[in-house]
Amino acid sequence: MTMLKVTTIDNQLAVVLSPELAAHLNASAGDELLTEVGSNGRILIFSKPIVDSQVKVLNEVMDRRKDALGRLAE
Repeated sequence: MTMLKVTTIDNQLAVVLSPELAAHLNASAGDELLTEVGSNGRILIFSKPIVDSQVKVLNEVMDRRKDALGRLAE
């Protein structure tokens, strides 16, 4: 578990990432991180490059399986 510090930058709240967490997320200044609040209230953080690569793979699989997915949708 990692503790995040909330601070204020230009009258807006900001979260400070530890160097270890930033390295794990492969995040640096200016990067965008995606968050999702789960049904259990837990917050998940994803780095955009990881999500982009997963979406690319998903699109490739969907293209290869277009016929099967179409039949399932009927």
